[in-house]
Amino acid sequence: MDAAAYPPAYPHDPIEAITDDVFMVRGSIKLNALMKITRNMAIRRRLRLFDKFCAQSVSKRN
Repeated sequence: MDAAAYPPAYPHDPIEAITDDVFMVRGSIKLNALMKITRNMAIRRRLRLFDKFCAQSVSKRN
């Protein structure tokens, strides 16, 4: 799929390991002066594959 089809990666915290195979990413988007949306994504590793829950785009540096 073309990279333009995906939403941009907004600022987020580093990916943190919860256990050996579960990771968490936290971030937020400021919509206007009064509204901010908090975003969380859980990632589970299974046999070298990754499942994402509540997926968000993450930057390549993480």
